[in-house]
Amino acid sequence: MKAFRWKRLCAAFAALILGVFCSACSQPSARVTGSELEALRAEYPYAKTNEALSMAHVKDIAAFNNNELAAFVSVTITGPYTSTSTTESPAEGMPAMTTSTYFVPAHVDSVLYQSHFGGQTEIVLRIRGAMDGDNLDCYREGSKIVTMLTVPAAGLNASENEYFSGTESSFYLTDNNVLVSMSDQHPAFHQYSGWNADAFRQELKKALS
Repeated sequence: MKAFRWKRLCAAFAALILGVFCSACSQPSARVTGSELEALRAEYPYAKTNEALSMAHVKDIAAFNNNELAAFVSVTITGPYTSTSTTESPAEGMPAMTTSTYFVPAHVDSVLYQSHFGGQTEIVLRIRGAMDGDNLDCYREGSKIVTMLTVPAAGLNASENEYFSGTESSFYLTDNNVLVSMSDQHPAFHQYSGWNADAFRQELKKALS
């Protein structure tokens, strides 16, 4: 009888260990690194950015916890972008430079963090500072990205569903829910490349609360 009880106890203990192990295996990894991240980079290349707008001096994502921050959202690009361009000389005697603002329609799949966000499900991303001829394949229709939204200045006469965005503060979102940074010019965001989106959501809550 004692032997039978001992076998039952061992079997129950083994089942418990197996259950814990399987549960751990089913949980998404908090971060992808090394060769696995390099393989993702080959599929999700860096987008060309305007270095003049680089915010490389900003090291901490908490620095964006201000009145301009609207939200961090996961979106799907729903159509082709449109653009407006302006040509001007950055300084007297220098050649004229053409910069464009791109308007990218997107559907909000989920909100990772919100501050001054209107709660719309259909929004327009205003991509600032893009140079004439920039490749914006990262915003092709059907693409899934995670991006920071900021509130346009009042003088721009933006519609209520328009928000500023940019490659420096955006990530590709893979089918496995992994973030891959669009740019390496912004350390505050680039450091999260390879993170699981759910882990990034928790990090935002800690950093911005």
